[in-house]
Amino acid sequence: MKNKRHSITPSFVSFLILALLFGGLSFPAAAVTPEVDPAEPLEFTTESGMRVLLLPRAGSGMVVTAVTVEAGSQDEPEGRAGLSHYLEHLLFDGLTIDGKTLDERGVTEAFENLAAYVNAFTRPQSTIYFVLTPKEEALAATRLLAAMLSKSTLTEEAFEKERKVILEELAREQALSSHQGDDSDPDLSALWSGTPFAENASGNEEEVKQATRDEAERYWRTRYVPSGMRVLIAGDLEIDGLRAVLAPLAELRAGDPLPERPDSLSWPGWGQWMESPSSQNADDGESGDEGGVLALALALPKEASAFSARVDLLARWLESEKSPLGRWASRVDARLAVAVSHQDPRAFMHINLSFVGEVPKTPEEMLSEILAAIGEARRGPDEHAARSLQDEMRAEKAVASQRLHYIAVLEGERMAATAGPLLDVLQPAPVAGSEISALAERCFADPAPRLRAIWAERGAPQDEPSSEVAKTAPWKALPKAAVFDEAPELPSRAGPFASEVGTFDNGLTLAVAHEAGSPTFGLHLLVADRALREKTAGAADLLHRLLGEKTALSDDDGLARRLARAGITLKTADVPGIPYDDYYNSPEYSYVRMEGPAGSLETAVVLLAEMIRTAEWSETSWKHAYDSWKKARGAAKRQGSSISDRLIGAEHPLTRSVAGSPDDPDLEPNDIRDLLGAWPDGYFDPSRLVLSIVSPLPAAHVRDIVSDTLGEGPPRAPRRGPWPPRSEKAAATDETPSEEAAQWSLQWGKIVTVAEEDRAALLVAVSSLSDRMVALIREKEGLSYSLGANVRSLPDGSWLIAAGVGTRPQNRARVEEIFEQILVRGAEDLPDAASLQRLHARARRSILMKRLSAQGRAFQLGLAVYRGPGSSVSVSLKDRAAVTPEAVQRAWKRYLASGTFEAAVTAR
Repeated sequence: MKNKRHSITPSFVSFLILALLFGGLSFPAAAVTPEVDPAEPLEFTTESGMRVLLLPRAGSGMVVTAVTVEAGSQDEPEGRAGLSHYLEHLLFDGLTIDGKTLDERGVTEAFENLAAYVNAFTRPQSTIYFVLTPKEEALAATRLLAAMLSKSTLTEEAFEKERKVILEELAREQALSSHQGDDSDPDLSALWSGTPFAENASGNEEEVKQATRDEAERYWRTRYVPSGMRVLIAGDLEIDGLRAVLAPLAELRAGDPLPERPDSLSWPGWGQWMESPSSQNADDGESGDEGGVLALALALPKEASAFSARVDLLARWLESEKSPLGRWASRVDARLAVAVSHQDPRAFMHINLSFVGEVPKTPEEMLSEILAAIGEARRGPDEHAARSLQDEMRAEKAVASQRLHYIAVLEGERMAATAGPLLDVLQPAPVAGSEISALAERCFADPAPRLRAIWAERGAPQDEPSSEVAKTAPWKALPKAAVFDEAPELPSRAGPFASEVGTFDNGLTLAVAHEAGSPTFGLHLLVADRALREKTAGAADLLHRLLGEKTALSDDDGLARRLARAGITLKTADVPGIPYDDYYNSPEYSYVRMEGPAGSLETAVVLLAEMIRTAEWSETSWKHAYDSWKKARGAAKRQGSSISDRLIGAEHPLTRSVAGSPDDPDLEPNDIRDLLGAWPDGYFDPSRLVLSIVSPLPAAHVRDIVSDTLGEGPPRAPRRGPWPPRSEKAAATDETPSEEAAQWSLQWGKIVTVAEEDRAALLVAVSSLSDRMVALIREKEGLSYSLGANVRSLPDGSWLIAAGVGTRPQNRARVEEIFEQILVRGAEDLPDAASLQRLHARARRSILMKRLSAQGRAFQLGLAVYRGPGSSVSVSLKDRAAVTPEAVQRAWKRYLASGTFEAAVTAR
């Protein structure tokens, strides 16, 4: 196969026709009217060029300020990959405000004193900063954020320290990426070879080591200007209040306008495709029987960037069985996924067709068919489909945006890239199907010149990354598009958080919290004793991944359609990239989470009952769930024994990872059927369930709904455990991980029985331990990116106190020395009142964030009922606030004394 590129050029006639068609589209423009409704959104541009959206969202007591800056990995100087990410770190390291200079510790404490959660992340075309805080502190928090963006100190000392932190972060990414899935997962990175998207947004080790402080400062002063910023302020204030919060950002001085980004169609590779180098080397180019992935990227017209919500609708439609690509979506042996990457000046639509098992056609044949299907898609969805897709999208956005910081996390890149109104990203206005079809005509007509693709086989050898091999990989012209023929009453008691708690005769525990006036409901089903009841580790995880796929009453995708029509979102596994979405990491329980419009609660309970009582799966849904489960299991691979292994026992159910480990036995469909059993027995035995619901419906109404669907079954009392006793001195290997590992995890821990009067003080002491670790190990010496300490309640009522630091092997001795110093000083030092006040504000922030959404409140309610008194979650914020410095010191000496911790080292 020769290394030769073949270009495909669209005809002038086609271009002229498409331009005329697209001319019929209207582009809405943001405007400021003289009279403003205090409860309605307001969008405008400041004199300095900053685009602003103010979005009142009553009820949460919180406000988020999010700023997207046009400074991403694609904008960096040649040879300085990672400079945007480096700068993101540096802006947290010190600033000047009100004539005072704060170092990194000062910045951290200033935000924590406001009970603020502040974070940032770097993407190819933007860096996004956000701060979430109680509404009373929103102005002060935004002043700090504005000072970060415009008055950072950028000292040489901080620059060198952050270099070490970023190298630790890159080592962590490398360690994680090597175990994100099983070894057969194909590498698709070569799709973007020769383009800016081939670079990791975090940079690479070589260029991070070469970067200088002066380069970072020049980049900062050039890119961080108001005309390159888009600002969202949303939350529990009316427009005048939100406008007041904006003031510190509106005062930023205007800078030189940023240059336009080059058109991504100038990059190499368009109109071409390649087989991944690893696929070419497998079996002399013959397709194997383990499957593979065909990945395509379609560059959309520049004008489409003004209609980001409509582009997302087209992606949803393409992924459905009703689109021309539906012939692939409905196949038993394939999985179709369509997503949009919103970029400036044009977005990309990603189409991935994944096979597990024998591939039915050659890559050229599949490409030919997909090109034809994309061409057919130019007609767009019909009016009914367009309405349904819009209803589904609006419901999802309404539910997600309850958690105000999700807006920044999930929508930040769209806000940075859109050429249309910012409000249309968050609250898309209804549009006629004809308008969506007009956009489809422009996006999908003659796709070949704007498309690139790669085929990669599963199980093919990958001795080196595709990004390296692809520098000499052969690109080929896309095949011609194929031609196709023309082708469904409960006793209750007062519970936590002003709830009512009761138990049905069948043992099901129900906790109901009434929230008058709330537009949404939240539902959380906790299934007790997950790991204890599995015969094979990971079986419950795979069962939960199958729950949303199919039931005895719904065919493939039928359940998903019914959920979508009701505006209900379903989760049975977590989203690891979103803060405080870590509900599923306990071997003690599994869960089902649902939320949606309040009027859909009864539908949600009916569908929940259908899922857990009549769960089924087809070959297609099994393959989909199994594939994602195998990835999660592969990510659990590690060298060495964890601190839980040492303290509890490596074979104990409490030390299992949710998906199991790569060394555990594989699972077959019959294994999952055996675990599932038949209602009311089996895994979802009602006596093992805690169902918590928050909604505006009266508690009695909610009880009736649950009774009708889940209240039957033989009389039982609620059951928990029994868990086997932990080892007094758990057996664990003393094997030290390889020095070649990218990063080690240094862990310390102990199990304690905590006196009731010490519980609140111990939680504050552990929070102080975590705070000191961050201050000394990360902020002062730059030896870690990920670290901290926490408390976990165990089924026997004891508490597991654990601390961990991710660092490179050469840093081990110094990190262990610092940790020991922290333990000694903590017992000697009496914490001051200001420090306790800051730690209390941080705890308040955490609780407020976890309770932002109805579903989050349902989870907190269910967990409190499940854990009961004596657990760490039973300690109230009021109890923490009453803790004295003397009580913290006493708890530190009693439970965190130096020399009393076990230690462990693991590596991925």
